[in-house]
Amino acid sequence: MSQVQILSGALDIYFFIMSLLSQTDRQNVIKALDFLLFSKGEDMSEMERAELNALLNWIKLEYNKNEN
Repeated sequence: MSQVQILSGALDIYFFIMSLLSQTDRQNVIKALDFLLFSKGEDMSEMERAELNALLNWIKLEYNKNEN
């Protein structure tokens, strides 16, 4: 997987997440990314894991920010 494909995929995920409407949506994405990192994390490069972790942390921040 090339860096261009990774960045393109990350941008797709970013724009998808920006369009999430509910906390339930955010929870589902958090669960999916957790699962992906847990089940496929060893098949990814360190950079890919770091990018997904950064994305996961950002979604968690958005979730917590909108919790109240």
